[in-house]
Amino acid sequence: MIPPPPPPRPPRKKQHLLLTLAILAGVFLIIGVINNAISKSSPEAQATPTTDIVQATDTPLATATLDTSIPTDTPAPTAAPAKWTTTQRFSGTGDKQTGVFTVPADWKIMWSCDATHNYGVEGVLAVYIYNSDGSPADDGNVDGTCTANKVTTDNTEEHQSGDVYLKVLASVPWTVQIQEFQ
Repeated sequence: MIPPPPPPRPPRKKQHLLLTLAILAGVFLIIGVINNAISKSSPEAQATPTTDIVQATDTPLATATLDTSIPTDTPAPTAAPAKWTTTQRFSGTGDKQTGVFTVPADWKIMWSCDATHNYGVEGVLAVYIYNSDGSPADDGNVDGTCTANKVTTDNTEEHQSGDVYLKVLASVPWTVQIQEFQ
């Protein structure tokens, strides 16, 4: 004979669900009590007047003032970094004299000469600097050789200020730019 099957057990899911809900309710109750205790002890809560307490005094309350002696961090305006900027540009074929122009204490002559159509022969380029009164300026003159069948470029930095003009002597087409560090 086979013994009868055991009686069915009640489902455990309901017991676990009820236990879980009871635990969650307890956790929320504890969190609420803690938040209430914290808010009652915080300085903001103590400084806020309530309608239950009415206080009348003849003593004026202290007021806060802004201390302007404390420096504040204000960002300094940022300027664009200085770079070489072309202020004058001259070009031509052969010899030429420029008009008078003003240069600062530090400036640069950027030059190029084009011997690509010079039938395989080198070209020459010379740039002489003169003061506005006609006297020769600094020894920073350009004496360049223009490579045959190429465009040659170079520069020379100058260190004298004032009103100057240039005399350009060239056997090939050329370009001269005056640059200032701005």
